[in-house]
Amino acid sequence: PIERSYNLLPQFKGNHPFDYNRTTSGMRLFAWGLFKKVVIADQLALYVDPIYGSVGTATGLALLLATFFFAFQIWCDFSGYSDMAIGAARILGFNLMKNFDRPYTATSIVEFWRRWHISLSTWFKDYVYIPLGGSRCGRLRHSMNLMTTFVVSGLWHGAAWHFVAWGLAHGLLQVVAVNTANARRKLRLWLRLETATGVSSGWRTLQMLGTFCLVALDAVPGKFHGRRGGHLGQVSGNAAGAPHNLRPAPRGGAENSGLPGVRLQHPDTKIWNLDGTGEHDKHSPAVPS
Repeated sequence: PIERSYNLLPQFKGNHPFDYNRTTSGMRLFAWGLFKKVVIADQLALYVDPIYGSVGTATGLALLLATFFFAFQIWCDFSGYSDMAIGAARILGFNLMKNFDRPYTATSIVEFWRRWHISLSTWFKDYVYIPLGGSRCGRLRHSMNLMTTFVVSGLWHGAAWHFVAWGLAHGLLQVVAVNTANARRKLRLWLRLETATGVSSGWRTLQMLGTFCLVALDAVPGKFHGRRGGHLGQVSGNAAGAPHNLRPAPRGGAENSGLPGVRLQHPDTKIWNLDGTGEHDKHSPAVPS
């Protein structure tokens, strides 16, 4: 998490004696984060990477599954790393802020960004969006503030056009959501999808699924760029944070993945140097991601 100084710095001045309950709580959170990273994210990558590496031959169903799997891959990867960092800090006696709050249960794109990478989203809100004027201005200026904030957040991920496009896409979704909020609520009331007591459970489920699909589809262009070896391939295209050719894989020939549209071709295990070069060594263990 991108922790704020007013929360973190005072903790360095205090004493942090051993506390059994705090330590076990931190260890459980660290283990949960490690589980999400290694057991879920890395295993989903074994299906996602080959599919996006051969889009010309993959079936429509395979691409659809890869798109949805990739959404869960990056969530389990990023939130897993965050949980591991928060858990490790808790063991040492430091309290860090929560960074992910079940983002795929969001019922709108606005709510999604309140739940995804919370420390980064709030940083941009406090240091970019609010200084620009926030929502305390006219509708046009408010829309420009939203677009500017998301474009800047795209550039924060990397100086490349696909990051700018990613920021523009999410900024546009925010602008549309904010400026049509009242009209959409009136339509829900007219269709009796919403009452004075709230939104019906069925409609809420549809909103959640629709938001998830928008977020999953918006990540696809970055994944294609990552397959060409760009920066995103090291960040979200390969959620483990390492180049694709450094991923460990079992030795042997083609192996059925058990999922539609892909068979995994595993090269011999290699010992990799820091510069990405390596030599075949069938007796060496796989290098962890």
